[in-house]
Amino acid sequence: MNKGFLYVGLSYFLWGILPLYWKVLQQVPAFQILCHRIVWSVFFLLCIHLFRQKFGWLKKVLHEPKIFLTFLLSSLLLSSNWFTYIWSVNHAHTIEASLGYFINPLISVLLGVIFLHERPDKWSWLAIGLAT
Repeated sequence: MNKGFLYVGLSYFLWGILPLYWKVLQQVPAFQILCHRIVWSVFFLLCIHLFRQKFGWLKKVLHEPKIFLTFLLSSLLLSSNWFTYIWSVNHAHTIEASLGYFINPLISVLLGVIFLHERPDKWSWLAIGLAT
């Protein structure tokens, strides 16, 4: 069996049971959970970068405002996405949050067609139609 299939299967399994974890933390405010997630992720990634000695990208980010602002905007969008997800699960809106994550790729494809002028082939349109 290809390792990629195993990794994908495990990641989808973990993603599927993640709401159970947030539900256990229901008494903790969503913002506090998000802050812990950010701090521990930064610590984990810092350890990985220290181990690999890969810091060349950081100099470029700090010296080019456009890249820094792109990172800042993407981090704000991701944080708001995660906050909404954690909040919704902790306030008994798990089904609605799941539907949002199901619809999100369809919206992304639509935005790609409208703004990036992407042209999906017939099989892609079939997949989009089935998902819709």
